[in-house]
Amino acid sequence: MICRLTGRLTEIGEDSAVLETGGLGYEVLLPALALTELSQRRGEELTLFTLQHFEGNPAGSHLVPRLIGFLTAGDRDFFRLFTRVKGISFRRALRAMCLPVPQIAAAIESGDARLLTSLPEIGKKTAAQVVAELQGKLQAFVVAAEP
Repeated sequence: MICRLTGRLTEIGEDSAVLETGGLGYEVLLPALALTELSQRRGEELTLFTLQHFEGNPAGSHLVPRLIGFLTAGDRDFFRLFTRVKGISFRRALRAMCLPVPQIAAAIESGDARLLTSLPEIGKKTAAQVVAELQGKLQAFVVAAEP
């Protein structure tokens, strides 16, 4: 598995960026907040913490490998937990991660459905499901951001 990728940021798209390293350009899907943070860093060398995911129907023969990238290893760890919730797909989680992870984690820990439903792709039912499955498991992500 590719767990980290370092290279020069050459392109930024709507939901992904291209990181060039060793003459190869890797398309990496990114959370909404990371795309915003990287928008001014084109041409810079950076490291993304990655997950490899195969998109498509596992029963079929057409699986497409995708790299999903994060600015920190902690964001990647949060994403792994977040996508274990029923109804939270990889793509949905990437769009929903438009706020800093500690803020989302704190909302889940406190049961703040109002903040959760303000995230793209998260409705009332999904927010309740997220709280039910993750509340009490994310304190490390909240504490990591405290001074």
